[in-house]
Amino acid sequence: AADLSLESMQKARTKGLTVSCDLNYRKNLWKWGKPAVDVMRELAVHVDIAIANEEDVQMALGIQVDVDVHSGKLDPAQYEKLADKVLTAYPNLQAIAISLRESHSASHNGWSAGHRHQPARISQRVSQRLVGVPARPQAIHGEPRV
Repeated sequence: AADLSLESMQKARTKGLTVSCDLNYRKNLWKWGKPAVDVMRELAVHVDIAIANEEDVQMALGIQVDVDVHSGKLDPAQYEKLADKVLTAYPNLQAIAISLRESHSASHNGWSAGHRHQPARISQRVSQRLVGVPARPQAIHGEPRV
């Protein structure tokens, strides 16, 4: 799969297409063969736009900064530093978006995202409270799904 992905990315680049990559790391997909960091570092050389969270960057690319995801508070400067490190390591990368989550409680999370594309900035934070999640999903018009 890694070889096919690499070939596809190289072919897309020769045709002038934009290559995007979600670095969404899933440990269960990396139980066989090479470690994720070995494969993804090679693929990332051919990426134009990436999206990830701080753990994805660490696990897929081996790049990290001092971020405490369990503290419930975010330091935007650390995420800007992370984006800068990624863009420095991969000069073909035009932009990276990094999602950030502040966990206040099981039902209250703050979400934001940073986008690095000269100059680095963290977007406005939005607080999202998840309360009263229905046991059975409802359709858009309130009718039960079957």
